[in-house]
Parts: sequence; C-alpha cells; structure tokens
Amino acid sequence: MAGIFQDPTRSASERKQWIKRQILQLQEERVNLQAEAFELEKQRFKWLRYCNKKDRELERLRLENERMRLENEQSILHLRQKELEVGFRRSDDPTSLGIDRVQARDQIDLGRH
Repeated sequence: MAGIFQDPTRSASERKQWIKRQILQLQEERVNLQAEAFELEKQRFKWLRYCNKKDRELERLRLENERMRLENEQSILHLRQKELEVGFRRSDDPTSLGIDRVQARDQIDLGRH
C-alpha cells in the first residue's frame, strides 16, 4: 500500500483510482461478512426454534410419564383396597375358613355329652 504512494511514476488520478478500488473491495468484504452474519443468525434462530420445540415435547412427555405413574399408583391403591375388603369379608365369613358355624357348635356340643 505504501508503495503506490511512494512510486513517483504513479499519477494522482492513479492513486485515487487505487484508493477507490480498495474502498470498494473493503465494502464488498463488509457486505459479505454481514451476509454471513445474517445466515448464522438465521441458523441460530432455526436452532432455537428446534430446541424450544424439543423442550416442549420433552416436558409433555415428562408430564405424561408423571400422569401414568400416578395412574399406576392409584390402580395399585385401589387393588390393595379391594384386597383388604375381600380379606375383611373372608374374616367375617366363617365359610371362608371352611367351617360352618352351626357345624362347629354341634361338634362342640357333642364333645360335652
């Protein structure tokens, strides 16, 4: 660059033309860099949209998992409650033990005689 200004064979108009070319080249480079920055920004926003979509999907799946876990827990509790109810009915029902109360009384009465 300094060479063109020190070269005595170059006229002032040649120097101005050189400077204009340099300015134009720098402007083109700046526009190219801005275009590249714009494309990178577009990619970043596209990536953010994708990430947000996946985050929402993941949260939806987490909530669905939690709902299913709670439903399973509720089913287990209902099953335990039914088992307890059946167990209480059996303990109140002498036939559940295979012994008829009347028959048991008769055997006890026979044993006394």
